[in-house]
Amino acid sequence: GSAVGAAGRTGSGTGGPCSVPRNGELTMDAKTKNEIVQAAQKIIFGQEGNYSSVNANDNGAVSVGKVQWHAGRALALLKKICAAESGAASILGAALYGEITAAAAGAWNARTVNAAEKAAISRLLSTDAGKRVQDAQAEADVGAYVDHGLKVGVEDPAALVYFADLENQVKGE
Repeated sequence: GSAVGAAGRTGSGTGGPCSVPRNGELTMDAKTKNEIVQAAQKIIFGQEGNYSSVNANDNGAVSVGKVQWHAGRALALLKKICAAESGAASILGAALYGEITAAAAGAWNARTVNAAEKAAISRLLSTDAGKRVQDAQAEADVGAYVDHGLKVGVEDPAALVYFADLENQVKGE
């Protein structure tokens, strides 16, 4: 059966999906890890936003997208979307597009957006390219949270789902 059931509980009584190699860090088979990542993403997405969500001032900086990437992570995501979306400059307007594509890492750590910028960013996020980039970034982020849980010794699949959700909340990114 599935390692993670509908409520995040373990589904098989075989002793767990983890093994401990010589370096002492837990590892997990790819199928089980993918099930955990998918379960964690459902929980995280339910608490955050949708593809086009923009919080103009989320504790002093903008948050964007379905995981509400914050500040510098919002900028990094928007840079990736601008690279993937051929119409990004016309969607955002020259000034905002230029700022996003040229800004250095950390430049958006205290950047909030006005109503016009919020609407433009929302339009960019909701493009096909915007959705693809968000999906890929969310998968990478949640996978990293699960890997971190394994590294610190969390073995139970349900606990790993919870750990990934907590890490997403605490990172503040």
